[in-house]
Amino acid sequence: MELESQSKLGSKQSEFIMSIRECMERLSWSSKEEALVDAATICAEFAEASDALIIDLSKESIDLYRSSPESNRQHSQNSTVVLEESLAPVLEFIMDRCLDNTGLRIHNHRIIDPPDDIAPDLLQGSFEELGIASGFIFPLAITRNYGTDKIQGLVLVRNSPSSRFADPLVFALLRMGVDLLSLSSDNCDLGKALSRLRSSDPLTGLSTRHQLLLSLERELERAAFFGRSFALVMADIDELKSFLAINGHLFGDYAIKAVADELLAEARPVDVVCRFGGEEFLVLLPECQATAAQDFAERCRKRIADHMIMPRELDTDVYVTASFGVAVFPEHGLRKETLLNKVELALLASKLKGRNVVSIWQDEVF
Repeated sequence: MELESQSKLGSKQSEFIMSIRECMERLSWSSKEEALVDAATICAEFAEASDALIIDLSKESIDLYRSSPESNRQHSQNSTVVLEESLAPVLEFIMDRCLDNTGLRIHNHRIIDPPDDIAPDLLQGSFEELGIASGFIFPLAITRNYGTDKIQGLVLVRNSPSSRFADPLVFALLRMGVDLLSLSSDNCDLGKALSRLRSSDPLTGLSTRHQLLLSLERELERAAFFGRSFALVMADIDELKSFLAINGHLFGDYAIKAVADELLAEARPVDVVCRFGGEEFLVLLPECQATAAQDFAERCRKRIADHMIMPRELDTDVYVTASFGVAVFPEHGLRKETLLNKVELALLASKLKGRNVVSIWQDEVF
């Protein structure tokens, strides 16, 4: 029984670290908000806590990422203000005294094993106001610049049961997970800033996401002024994770590059083809109506399905497919956010239809 219990614990530890690493990957190319909400949920589940709260202090205002979906970062502004006032002494304490520490353990609203010269009940009132009876506090995104340390956020794991709270391995793994997130979130804004300076994606040679969004804004102004149409086509490689599990990760870059090449082969000189993120692509088609956009997407779909991915190092016949979504200005929206949302939903419709198909946005479907 003891061996079985240790095996289950080991499995849970591995799942925790893997899940945190997935959040790290998302921080590099996707929504920071969504990734941190997921991270809060993962930390709470691993610690068997009532909830976790990630406080992002990298902006002027405090952003909250709660583990419970019904009270996420879009919680009421009043709650944010109250938390900001309650957090001040805790944040000041951690910044002044705990940067060299690994984090804090709280039990009965008191600090367990506090640093030297710190009274265990120093912040008892603040912990009560924050609703932390037993749990952990970790600094998030510590940056080191010319020897100066700066906290950009906190992770609060609240009300963990005594069985998990007293386990030093749980504390160590949570700290490891937060350290990984710190490193990623700290570099997230820098990485995105650097990507904006690149004119093309290094793997595929396609335009970057930032470049396409700039082109989309210009095309919106032009099309609205002249009363013209344009289209967005979004493509996503089908079941890439399963594909890599069967064929090996060596094929990942080959598959992405192959799909990029087929999209470029069908695109006109005026079209903008970009790698939107991971295995997702977005094509801007100026002066293009719905029928022509669907035809373009269908030609790309067929080319991709017929393209054999065979690196020189491997004598293997490998194929992938891709699903497509289409949205058109002005029929499906007049704003950038609306069109991006609808082309993504059209892509989702293709996935739900069984993949390797083209779908155009239709109000009645959603």
